[in-house]
Amino acid sequence: MTIEQEIFQRKSVIPEKLEAYGFEKKGDRYYYSAVFTDMAFRADIEIGADGRISGKVFDLEAGCEYDAVHVSARYGAFVESVREGYCGILRDIAANCFRDRLFIYDQSNRIADALYAKYGDKPDFPFSKYPGYGSFRCPENNKWYGLIGNIPKKSFLRKSAKILDKKISEEDL
Repeated sequence: MTIEQEIFQRKSVIPEKLEAYGFEKKGDRYYYSAVFTDMAFRADIEIGADGRISGKVFDLEAGCEYDAVHVSARYGAFVESVREGYCGILRDIAANCFRDRLFIYDQSNRIADALYAKYGDKPDFPFSKYPGYGSFRCPENNKWYGLIGNIPKKSFLRKSAKILDKKISEEDL
């Protein structure tokens, strides 16, 4: 997972906030540049039409891309300071131009929105080990009626894997 994917995985872009922040729109994409770390590095950020964000960091003195910021195996005080400066820019963009999403995937968010629209229920996230797993509870008895989570594909390939099915009344069909 890239730095950008990690920071923006539960975020949705708010396009009308991008230009006010300083992004420049070209076609269906937005571009932003910021100089950081005592004017020694520049971050070039691009947001595509689908809301996905990518970025590059350039060493202004050397005149080339500084890709060590994106390589997790590269570490040390200097690399970490550049990486933290870049992440600070990304976090600020996330805070000012994006909104939080409950779940990573659109389908999960559509289900959560439908449950809220129909029943007024919002998910809670009871598992510290699995912070992205949201449960929906009946307000009268606090029992779960739904759970959204990301189950790895390999879990379904094991013979011992069991799938929990849903209970539904005929009126809900």
